[in-house]
Amino acid sequence: MNPILIISSLLYILVLVAFGSLNGILMALALPLLIYLGAGWFYGRGSVSLRAERQLSRERALPGEPIEVTLTITNTGAHIESLLIEDQLPTGVKIISGETSLLTALPAQASIELRYTLTAPRGYYRFLETLITAADCLGVRQRQILLSTPGRIFVQPRVQRMGRVNIR
Repeated sequence: MNPILIISSLLYILVLVAFGSLNGILMALALPLLIYLGAGWFYGRGSVSLRAERQLSRERALPGEPIEVTLTITNTGAHIESLLIEDQLPTGVKIISGETSLLTALPAQASIELRYTLTAPRGYYRFLETLITAADCLGVRQRQILLSTPGRIFVQPRVQRMGRVNIR
């Protein structure tokens, strides 16, 4: 269930009971929740404007060869208090170093890079999107965005050299 809905419902019930019973203590109990929701709405009202770019060290590789991936996220909007970046990997690739997710704050007009190294068995792999979750400092408002970050890797089979074949 949505946390904003739960807190808002609790606040509404507390305020109704406080006014109904003319009890100042219950009204004082509702005040922190009211401040929490108000601050969340005030600080989380801006729009999220991000740009993403993926760079691969190579598009063609042999099975087991390391491929370096750099994902750059640029904030073209207002300051984001809490930003969770989760790169969506194709099935079958294996991470050998680095992380595919990052939780950070991102100031306006700033960029952050996510770097990792992977290997893959023979096949064709497409990177499509990166999942971004932006939230205010209190976690009241969250937005999830799928940013298009295309990329592809073609892992070719190893070529085995054959010896000389005598033809009679």
